[in-house]
Amino acid sequence: MHAAVAGLDDDRAGRLIFQLAESFRQSGRWENARDCYEFLLMRTPQHASSEAALPKRTFVAPVKPLPVMTTVV
Repeated sequence: MHAAVAGLDDDRAGRLIFQLAESFRQSGRWENARDCYEFLLMRTPQHASSEAALPKRTFVAPVKPLPVMTTVV
């Protein structure tokens, strides 16, 4: 990821990193998404997307509901 944004200004880098993080999040690649959000905050802390990334970097994967257990009497 570092190489992908190396030559970009902060605005473009911030947008690219955030879009990548969102793509990872939407496809269920939680660790990759978290890494991107953290990189965004480190690389471009003043970018507009950084504020949106703050709460997302600590999310966890959605919890699947447990199957309903029934007791047969």
